[in-house]
Amino acid sequence: MVTQLPRAWDAVVLAGGRGTRLGGVRKPELQVAGRTLLDHALDAVDGARSTVVVGPADLPVPAAIGHTQEEPAFGGPVAALAAGLAELPERDGWVLLLAADLPRAEEAVAALAGADFEAATHGVCLRDPDGRWQWLAGVYRRSALESALGALPTVRDASLRRLLGPLRLQGISAHPGMLLDVDTKADLEVARSAEHDLADSEERPRPRRTEQQMNQDLPPIQEWVRHACTELGVDPELVDLRALLDMTRDVAHHVDRPAAPVTAYLVGLAVASRASASPETVRDVVSRAGDLARNWEKERRDD
Repeated sequence: MVTQLPRAWDAVVLAGGRGTRLGGVRKPELQVAGRTLLDHALDAVDGARSTVVVGPADLPVPAAIGHTQEEPAFGGPVAALAAGLAELPERDGWVLLLAADLPRAEEAVAALAGADFEAATHGVCLRDPDGRWQWLAGVYRRSALESALGALPTVRDASLRRLLGPLRLQGISAHPGMLLDVDTKADLEVARSAEHDLADSEERPRPRRTEQQMNQDLPPIQEWVRHACTELGVDPELVDLRALLDMTRDVAHHVDRPAAPVTAYLVGLAVASRASASPETVRDVVSRAGDLARNWEKERRDD
């Protein structure tokens, strides 16, 4: 699929990560609609002058496609972007940044292609129905990316929000189905169930997962949490793992990656300071922390 993006554009496809929430399975190699998620991403960027995939050394990347890995391995998406840019030929133009866990990557890139790139200051990025920037589905001026990377004290574990948030971007609205990413087994089931009926998938609500399905999403973590609770004398009923992981994801996305574990610690302190701890108390504090993270950018602008 050749997409009508600006004439001069290259692509960096991020295909790293440990796949923890999938039991260690590498997401780019999962299949949806008869193709791997990496294949979906590479088909979406078929019109690029040059493409670099950033991921493990043994990832099956076609010989004609560039391939590298961030240093250190699993150093985060900003480190991966920096590694990918370093492998591209040194030339001006635009860079399409795309995650390799989007089953509908081609639709996402097609939506970006409809933007007015002549008017865009630093780039164009998709936004979800809640208005959140989807940094890993965007096209950015290479000069803007390199300047932003150069301003960071380190790229390791830096958040994409910290890197790209200050840029002046043109937002493109995307429907929910277009931005479905595969993070869990439940996400994969949704993607596969929609592969023969993509036309109405944006209207199809995500099925409610049972507690058993949630536990199957994260077997290593569930086992560790049960063990840690026993050894530390914590009531496991107070550990809403799904809510905690969602909250730390929001903090990593909207604030900074290192802020996620710190915020989880602060949540623990907040719960401990209450007169009595209960599952409802934990959910309330976790929900509040997630809201704070999602509103962080707006509050900083208002200040």
